[in-house]
Amino acid sequence: MLFTTLFILTVIELIYRFFFKRDAFTEKGNYGLTINTLNTKYGYTIKNINRIHHTKIMNSNGDTVFNVTYTIIPDSGFNKQEINHRIAYRNVSGTDSIEVIFLGCSFTFGSGINDTETLPYQFGKFSNVNTLNMGSGGWGTHQVYQLFRNKYAEIPDKKKRVFVYSFIPDHLLRAKCIYSWDANDPYFIVRNDTLHLAGPAYKNSSAAKVHLVARFVTLAKSLTFLSDLENNLVTLNASKKVNEEDYKRVFLMLREINNITRNRSDQFVILHWNDYKDPVPGTPSFVSKEKMNSLLNDLQKNGAIIINVSDILDIGDSANFIAKDNHPNSVGNGKIAQYLVNRFFKGQAISVAEKQFPVAHK
Repeated sequence: MLFTTLFILTVIELIYRFFFKRDAFTEKGNYGLTINTLNTKYGYTIKNINRIHHTKIMNSNGDTVFNVTYTIIPDSGFNKQEINHRIAYRNVSGTDSIEVIFLGCSFTFGSGINDTETLPYQFGKFSNVNTLNMGSGGWGTHQVYQLFRNKYAEIPDKKKRVFVYSFIPDHLLRAKCIYSWDANDPYFIVRNDTLHLAGPAYKNSSAAKVHLVARFVTLAKSLTFLSDLENNLVTLNASKKVNEEDYKRVFLMLREINNITRNRSDQFVILHWNDYKDPVPGTPSFVSKEKMNSLLNDLQKNGAIIINVSDILDIGDSANFIAKDNHPNSVGNGKIAQYLVNRFFKGQAISVAEKQFPVAHK
């Protein structure tokens, strides 16, 4: 019976792979989930690989979407974390009394573009200010919050800092831990008006629990027809169940980051990628644009700087994004970087330690 079952499953899998499974692209190089390693605080981080080669090829015609290399370094400095991240811009000739830390996901990391084309690097180059690229592919608000509270909640020096968080609507779903890659992520629950770290998602999130069981049932995702079916059904079902607690979870995380930075006279900037695309044409987005705007408005009233990316560039213009890919390209990042420099530094490079940041704008 076991042999017959395995034989039938193998036949179905072969039929699925050759006749039904249609991957839009293929990724090559030492990039992908295989380069990540589990991490108790953040769910996962990039392995200690100095150079990551990443090639994305369209399966339909064989066109190369991009072929780039990422330079990876371990975390350093105070409150050192067991994570690795991408290099950013270092000012080797001027002051190091000012630093801008970029937080977020692959938009911050710069998937599909070279080191010097990322938002953190271009901002640093335009302003001559030291920057840190603390973005990581697949991360959400919960990991940004976890990083801030562990590394930046208590800072031992007097250096002026600006924290720039690129927020996309999907970060709310990631903080809910609905995706298969979220199973080991830190899961936060809301009690009244406070956050509590409950532990890893696979012990607390219903979606993560199912994803974990599915790994065993599908033989570590070898049976892709079962794995794809489970992943699509569970993720879609969890997305439809976004509730008030999910919005409050994100709000409390961002509020705490803002309160801490404000008390230190630092600044917290949220780059709001306010492109709420419908998952299916004609259906509403799983994440409410109205609720997110209300949440961000409350943060803005308390000193956070909220910038809608649509006020900087045309989100619908393909010239700002990698062709056949949804990540911003060098042009898009350059526009955002220049806007931030003009907004904070009036287009002038920072060269003296006495340069002060402006007050938060409403």
